[in-house]
Amino acid sequence: MLKKLKFYFAFGFCMLYSFCFAQISTQLAPGIDQKNKDLMEVFEVWKAYLANHPDQPNNSPNWNLKEKDTYISYDLLHSHGFLNPGLYAFQTDNVVLYIKQIEDCYIIYSQFYWLADGLMNPLAITKVVAKKDDSGKFKLHNWLPIYTKNWTSTQFENLNYIYPSTFNLKTEEAKKANQFVNRLNEYFDIEPKKIDYYIFEDCDHLFQSTGFEYVISMGSIPNRCAFFDDLNRIVYTTRDAGVFHKHELIHLINTKYPKAHPLLLSGLSVYTNSENSSMGKPFLYHVKILNHRFTSDPTIKLTNWNSLSNQDSITEPFYFLGAILCDLILEKGGLDLLKKALASIQSDDDLLHFAEAELGYSKANLNTKMKERFEKIALSNQLSFHLKF
Repeated sequence: MLKKLKFYFAFGFCMLYSFCFAQISTQLAPGIDQKNKDLMEVFEVWKAYLANHPDQPNNSPNWNLKEKDTYISYDLLHSHGFLNPGLYAFQTDNVVLYIKQIEDCYIIYSQFYWLADGLMNPLAITKVVAKKDDSGKFKLHNWLPIYTKNWTSTQFENLNYIYPSTFNLKTEEAKKANQFVNRLNEYFDIEPKKIDYYIFEDCDHLFQSTGFEYVISMGSIPNRCAFFDDLNRIVYTTRDAGVFHKHELIHLINTKYPKAHPLLLSGLSVYTNSENSSMGKPFLYHVKILNHRFTSDPTIKLTNWNSLSNQDSITEPFYFLGAILCDLILEKGGLDLLKKALASIQSDDDLLHFAEAELGYSKANLNTKMKERFEKIALSNQLSFHLKF
């Protein structure tokens, strides 16, 4: 699903293949001039970076100092928000396809891929930039700041909008978005900090601008996507979502509770009466779709949330199971109980224990209660949101 296509199934890959560490080997593709000294120096810097756990913020000597000072996760491809876990966690192989010089920049185009049963399975083709620092040594840079350096920047208190000159920023909507962020900070005791809010033409433009020349599932229909970089407080969204993409801004909660169960964090992001709760559709649209599925097949267990397949390209059950669970928690104990859940629930076992201890539901009863809540909302065509964002 390309709204916030976080690959939750990726955790399965990690468990199956023990991918969850990152020392990535790389090589040069045929055709690159290996007699060119600068090209070979750039390649060696990239090679060394990939070999030294790029999935960890380890103060790599291969990355430039300015971006280390600017970002918590200085490699934006790592913390982008799309692949979950990040790009480097899959322990793919890498091949540098070519290196293109533009003025003092060397753009490294490289492919991350697996080999399986004799077939190459591409994950992504990325763009990373190498430039010489003051000492004359090549250091790595993100593509995004270079690509967007001439874009317009407008700040409304906490929100710093960065967008093409062709985009018409709606001031009143931006002010509402900032007020919304202030409420989130207040409700969840989040320290107010700047959020960079990038607006792109469409999903493909978003990926290409942030350094993905290609990434798995790119080109999907509908061409909608948006992501939140938890570590750096960056929203990536598209023109159709505009300046107040509530779904992504709600992910600000992730910065306060980085270890909270993904079901709760994902659920909160769609728990809104916005017309764009998810993929341009309101909350009730998705609940009705899922309720029909659940009532048509009584064997479905909603407590098996990790194994439920997507309904279609629009509706992802994981998000709305999480939203219903959050609704039950809020109904029982309000915001205080929700914050307790976010602070204490990390695993599936934690979640089921919390449901029994705090809500009074066994696993079987929780499944029944969640189905009942789906049906009640679908039939009444309304939900009184217990948390007024």
